[in-house]
Amino acid sequence: MSGHLALSLVPPVLFSCAALLRLPLPGRRGGSTGSCLALTCFAVGLTVNVDPVYAALDAALGVPNIADLIEHTAVIIGATVLLGVLRAVHVPGRPAFPLALVVTAGAVIAAAVALFAVAPLPVEAPEFTDRYADLPAIRGYWAVQVAFLGVALVELIRIAGYARRSRRTAIRAGFALVAAGAVIGLLYSANKLTALGAAALSPGGSVAAVTTALDEPLLTVGTLAVGVGLLLPPAAAATRRAWEPLLYRWDVQLLRSLWLELSVVNPRLVLAEIPTRTEDLLDGASLAIRRYRIVVELLDAAAGLRNYVTPAVDRAALEAAHGLRGPRRAAVVDACWLTAARNRYLAGCPPTYGRAAPLADTRSGEDEVARHLRRVAWCRRHSRRVTRFTDHLPGPARDPVAATGTGPVDTRTEPQLDRRTTR
Repeated sequence: MSGHLALSLVPPVLFSCAALLRLPLPGRRGGSTGSCLALTCFAVGLTVNVDPVYAALDAALGVPNIADLIEHTAVIIGATVLLGVLRAVHVPGRPAFPLALVVTAGAVIAAAVALFAVAPLPVEAPEFTDRYADLPAIRGYWAVQVAFLGVALVELIRIAGYARRSRRTAIRAGFALVAAGAVIGLLYSANKLTALGAAALSPGGSVAAVTTALDEPLLTVGTLAVGVGLLLPPAAAATRRAWEPLLYRWDVQLLRSLWLELSVVNPRLVLAEIPTRTEDLLDGASLAIRRYRIVVELLDAAAGLRNYVTPAVDRAALEAAHGLRGPRRAAVVDACWLTAARNRYLAGCPPTYGRAAPLADTRSGEDEVARHLRRVAWCRRHSRRVTRFTDHLPGPARDPVAATGTGPVDTRTEPQLDRRTTR
């Protein structure tokens, strides 16, 4: 297989993979009939554009260059369906398939078929534009299609701007690539129209040679950018579905120690019996539910402990995180005041009823909250800043056992809780 042929197969493979990932199957998340149809049309059009496929299709149908018409028709249908699907998702409040879009696409396909039918095309030519650009019918055939695709690319760039507001990184990154590919596609459209004009005004001139040299690189790069951009969101979703159980298991194991320590403080917040570590490891059927339960109970317990934080502890926690930024700073601050508040509670200190600030911003989503709680759990056990903070705390906030004389509380074992559901 030559390098040129291998490169020409990459775009149809990308769009075929994206179509398979969007295939609507029973019980499968992420499937979309519209997206699958659009991506399949693109894959068909790009496959027909491969030279051996082009020649084989012409030979099978017995019409020279009919593959070019099939290729462009598939691309126009795919572009129309894709714009409708993306408008429905990212431009709410407006019709997904406005009548003007559907009518224009149908008129372009009808005009292309009519112009192709009246043009004399006796010789098969994969380099279709170079071979027949001198024919007025073929210039019109190309002009109506390139004009439609140019308008579609402008609309695609506009929709990509809406998609940048998405909270999912894969969607933002994917549509940034789609927008870049659409810009390159506009350059390809302008180059194609220039080639048609040059073929009419000065055939065989230097302008025609330059546009011919730029034609394939622009098409290949633009198609690859759009293909990778459209493949990225479903590929990221499929990857997430594959490793999501591992993520849930990881979260359940890492949050378990913090969960047990805080459940000792207020057993009434525990919704049901706490499973053993072995049960957590072996039972993978309800990992998502168990992680959700752990997150909710940790946030509830932390909200109650916030009432045992004094202004001095608040200031010391902020000083302990001095020099840190972002998520690490928030984790150290929360780990410090949680440690002090838990110790004061176990020492029997009265609540201070301070401002009950949340441990994490629940608006950021369950995954982000669980990630923050993992950082807090790690900092409580391994951060030197938290250790130094605890060593400098006064009295019961540092050592509840010495303050009460009741002996240590073993938080490595399951606390003695009421096994009945309390909610």
